[in-house]
Amino acid sequence: MHISLPRPLKNWSKRQVSSKGYSTTSEYLRYVLRREQEQEARTAMDALLNRRFEQCRLDADDARRLGWTIRREGLKRARKAAKAMSLRVIRTAR
Repeated sequence: MHISLPRPLKNWSKRQVSSKGYSTTSEYLRYVLRREQEQEARTAMDALLNRRFEQCRLDADDARRLGWTIRREGLKRARKAAKAMSLRVIRTAR
């Protein structure tokens, strides 16, 4: 594959190669293309997760129960960690 670049872009890519420690411009461009591929895959995964999330909406009661479960489990973990460090966790009033 042969790629033609305008002079400013060619000079910029050469500076990137030297400043970031790549051996060749080809090596740097492969890195940039792989990074773009990874970003595209992340974007596709985010879209899939968002569609799944939309399908499982919580009502207010479910959200409240879930919040309390998360707080309770967090408090358990905090107490366990504090005990390991010989500290004491105090539950604050709301």
